[in-house]
Amino acid sequence: MILYYHVYYLNDNCYLMKNSAAAKCFWMLFGLLLFFLSCTDRENKAEVIKGGLAPNFKARTWDKSSLELNTLKGRLILLDFWGSWCAPCRKEHPELVKLYEEFSNKEFKNASSFEIISIAIESDSIAWQKAIQKDNLKWPYQVMELTKDLNKVSVPVAQTFGVKQVPARFLIDEKGIIIGINPSIEAVRTYLNAK
Repeated sequence: MILYYHVYYLNDNCYLMKNSAAAKCFWMLFGLLLFFLSCTDRENKAEVIKGGLAPNFKARTWDKSSLELNTLKGRLILLDFWGSWCAPCRKEHPELVKLYEEFSNKEFKNASSFEIISIAIESDSIAWQKAIQKDNLKWPYQVMELTKDLNKVSVPVAQTFGVKQVPARFLIDEKGIIIGINPSIEAVRTYLNAK
């Protein structure tokens, strides 16, 4: 007869159990605990998918105004995550500025307007403000999320949208539905022209 032993630790004490009903019960309960913890974690993080509802967030813009995504329903939104330190982000800004100038005053069939919400992940607010001015980012919705570690995109709004790196973009329609994840600026332009 083969005997299996299970080792477990409780309050810094080591216990050895034979392959018994107690051992099986222990491991079954331990497995259930891990399962429920992983399920609870998933419930707290909304999965952001194309065709899904964009999660709401609240933030402060650079002029200290309050911003809540849900209050912008009825508008077409391009949510743009970037950083003043991010060369690819900054390289795309001239095209983003052109897009905003082209569509910010356009009338749409089912939407009241087009807005860009820029969310900068920064460790330095002065560098962020200088980048906004230098890159001529004209839209009013400029948000900075402060972080100590730029290698980790661990700020609340970015985590809400599942952003792992910048640049990252989400195109949101007038109903609050995500219709594009990381679309090119040209794809956004094509979509807006069709609206």
